[in-house]
Amino acid sequence: MHGDPLIWRHVVLSTKGRWLHGDPQGFRSRDHRIHSSGTSEYAPVPGEHKALHEYHQARSATAVRIAADLRRTIADTFAAALVNSGWRVRVVSLTDAHLHALAKLPADKALTKQIVGDAKRISSRSVKRELPGSIWSEGGSFEPVWDYMHNENVFSYILDHRNEGAYIWHDEYPLPQLEKSCRETAEAYLERVGRT
Repeated sequence: MHGDPLIWRHVVLSTKGRWLHGDPQGFRSRDHRIHSSGTSEYAPVPGEHKALHEYHQARSATAVRIAADLRRTIADTFAAALVNSGWRVRVVSLTDAHLHALAKLPADKALTKQIVGDAKRISSRSVKRELPGSIWSEGGSFEPVWDYMHNENVFSYILDHRNEGAYIWHDEYPLPQLEKSCRETAEAYLERVGRT
């Protein structure tokens, strides 16, 4: 179907204006040139990048918030855009500000960004009457998922967003096949980049 090696990725997108540099909940800039001291378990030092956050708030458009009644349309359209292009999608969650997806995409990150960018545009258009213009901030996070247990953990993490009011789209993938698929794509990627 696709010539390039594929790997599972944890895709994370934010709505426009929702996660600015200096955010008190933690942030990181592209390539981690600037980042907060916090971790997934501990909040950053209070006020650590307050001036930076205020600077970006003053220059940003009003933050996009996705109402609960629009989440299904956006998430379903985002997933369909990937699936209809031949990419495997296991689960998608969408809250008012963030989309998480577990998808099998190219090992080539630039190509993955292009593919996800197309899905972002298509999902934005699905609610253009309610939310004119693009609803997504630039870029996103496209972290590789290397093995079966990592895949299961990411799947559970994304699914758990339903506790925050997220809409969940999922397509159960046969687990033995998933394990083999993860192993093969990880090995292909490692061989490609010379880290065998």
